[in-house]
Amino acid sequence: SWPNPSTHHIPLEEEIRLIPFLIHWGKSERGMMKDQPPFRLEKVLRALGEDSSAKHSFKTRWKGHDPRKPRTSIGMNTTKADLIPTQRINLIQALSLRRHHLKLLNPGLSMSALRLGNENDVRDAALIFEQCVEIYLKSQGVEFWTEEDQRKMFEKSRDAQIEAMGFNGVEARKKLGHRIFKQPPTPDFMMKDNHCIVLSYTDSR
Repeated sequence: SWPNPSTHHIPLEEEIRLIPFLIHWGKSERGMMKDQPPFRLEKVLRALGEDSSAKHSFKTRWKGHDPRKPRTSIGMNTTKADLIPTQRINLIQALSLRRHHLKLLNPGLSMSALRLGNENDVRDAALIFEQCVEIYLKSQGVEFWTEEDQRKMFEKSRDAQIEAMGFNGVEARKKLGHRIFKQPPTPDFMMKDNHCIVLSYTDSR
């Protein structure tokens, strides 16, 4: 079954809380987590509430929240134990968040310069992942819009707006600027009928 997206929410405060653990060296941070000193991963795991004493293979599970423990409001001092299960970040999500912030801190540097992988390898891996997701969604009969579908819908909606205002393309650019022609960022796949994808990282052994 596909969970309702409204039931899975990561508070912004939780992401902010994790940044110091993920970006230990600030703007000078470089490299993948697998290449960092052992204490770095242990520090991240403790922040996530996972077992850092055991040999970790990136397959650690969350410990259940004690239902007897009262919930607290989410803020800068929020701990992992204060969060309900659908508000927790797992290790895979945390490492993805780390890569995102490394790029934000150094917008002028390439992935290679940040030691986050070869550009071509990153692109190829992303393409393979998208292909796998598309094959799986189709095999499960889940309807979705691809990036190309979303582009066409954007263009159709944009053209209808321009026509409703009585402009042609040239007039619209002059009066409204280029913003109306620029499509906002889109997901690789947009689920129909409120479906939501959840990454489940499991041990295949």
